[in-house]
Amino acid sequence: VDLEKSLGSGTVIFAGSVDLPAICKAEVTALPVDPLCSGKTDGQKQIRTYVLTAWHVLEKAFFPPPPKKDAGKKEEKKSGIQLMVDGAPMPVPRKEPYGPPRPVPEKPVMVTVPPQIQIIARTASSTGAMDIDFAKHSAAMVAYDAKRDLALLRVTDGFLMPYVATLAPRDVQLQPFRRVWAVGSPLGFGPEATEGILSGTHEKLNKQTFFLSSAPIFMGNSGGGLFQWSRERQHFELIAVNDAIGGAITHITLSVPIVDIHDFLKERGFDFILK
Repeated sequence: VDLEKSLGSGTVIFAGSVDLPAICKAEVTALPVDPLCSGKTDGQKQIRTYVLTAWHVLEKAFFPPPPKKDAGKKEEKKSGIQLMVDGAPMPVPRKEPYGPPRPVPEKPVMVTVPPQIQIIARTASSTGAMDIDFAKHSAAMVAYDAKRDLALLRVTDGFLMPYVATLAPRDVQLQPFRRVWAVGSPLGFGPEATEGILSGTHEKLNKQTFFLSSAPIFMGNSGGGLFQWSRERQHFELIAVNDAIGGAITHITLSVPIVDIHDFLKERGFDFILK
């Protein structure tokens, strides 16, 4: 996922035809809204390709940070564990030992003109088939959840991706020490796969639950998928979205779990992807 000031990864989770009423209902807050939704929609279908990524990959494009007032002053040293995401380190705040909490700056207004998002696709499948050329496609954001750090993109040029990831069931049974693979585009390369083990599935951080794994990820991997091989269903399936690197601990990856992915898609009206 390539923007002017950000680079991340993503996973194709749907490519096919969808009933137009379902699309219009889900994409009602999309930027831009499909003009076909302004007319009669019954009985019509449209081709859609959706890409799942992390919200923080897109955030700076939609919520540009305000200019710094004191550019000449040295930045205050941040406390807490540093989690490396695509951009500046994301601090895990600790309670201030003395004095009142610091005021949180007001969030800038979301831009009304959507930024140009480019999907640079190099398709790969679990069979080992891989295209040799990169292909660029335009995309628009159709849903996001800042709290869960998830976002959904729609490929807007009508291209149908040849390979689509299978989402694990919401109630998938995951055991520690199971082998997992993180797939993404570190530094814009890729897709690259790194192997590790699933270390934990109920790690709490800032009241949010993460999966913890030892599959190494790097700058640019954010938004990419964490996969496992399902013995029951005999295929690879997406179990999480890679979110951050434990800066103080090498090779610790935090990922947004499959439960949050299912809830995000259902709450935003994209439950047809789950069927």
